[in-house]
Amino acid sequence: MNKNPHGIVAIFNQEKFKDGSERAGSSRDVEKLKTSFNKLKYKVEIHSNFSRAQILQEIRRYSRADMHENYDSFFCIFLSHGWRQLVISNGKYDIGNFVMARDGDIHLEMVYSHFVGEKCSSLIGKPKIFIIQACRGRTLDQGVNDPNPNPTDSDIDLDSLSQDKNVKKFVPSHGDFLVAYSTIPNNASIRHRTVGSWFIQELADEFESNYQRCHLQDMLTNVKHRVTQHIHYDINGEVRMQQPIIEDGLNKRLYFT
Repeated sequence: MNKNPHGIVAIFNQEKFKDGSERAGSSRDVEKLKTSFNKLKYKVEIHSNFSRAQILQEIRRYSRADMHENYDSFFCIFLSHGWRQLVISNGKYDIGNFVMARDGDIHLEMVYSHFVGEKCSSLIGKPKIFIIQACRGRTLDQGVNDPNPNPTDSDIDLDSLSQDKNVKKFVPSHGDFLVAYSTIPNNASIRHRTVGSWFIQELADEFESNYQRCHLQDMLTNVKHRVTQHIHYDINGEVRMQQPIIEDGLNKRLYFT
């Protein structure tokens, strides 16, 4: 990538909600992400505690046809509570991924659809990366027996080819998407109330350490491994672990230098 900045990083941080509840520690994730992406030469835009209408307005703005003409790529990050549920679209049943705005839900697959080629032409052939720090269910990963348990931590929360120039080139309308989820479907995602979430903290550390020598896909593999090394023991002595998952539709390796 040769543009400077490489692109926009849109961070939607939901720390406070209409019912008065809060996601303590999320601001630490925002700070870490901002530092890391500034180092990677991205323009970071932070949207905190937005309503559903405000988030959808920003998504429409980011998906304007000409929005990314002067950029190489686009990142969109959601930090919030989340879940999966049955949805009906065009008469068909499916399971959708949702995150919480301040006052309502956001269907993530709907967000992704705004950035397909027909709707956002300035991102055709460019990486579109979505990072989701949120639960995708309530199941807690209990891992396997560990002979060296860590102390109980009471500050853990869950986030419920070359061609002839005269030949027209086509690319898949849904090409060059990558979605990184902090956890597998139906499982909870763990966040520390003062330190931040396991996934985002490890992702930011990995980016800062290795962006000059590794491509994105390798770094995300490292992040997955690092998150699986975290072990939390609840007050009952039950093991709590986490497995991130990556849905990679990028058609080439993404280097930041």
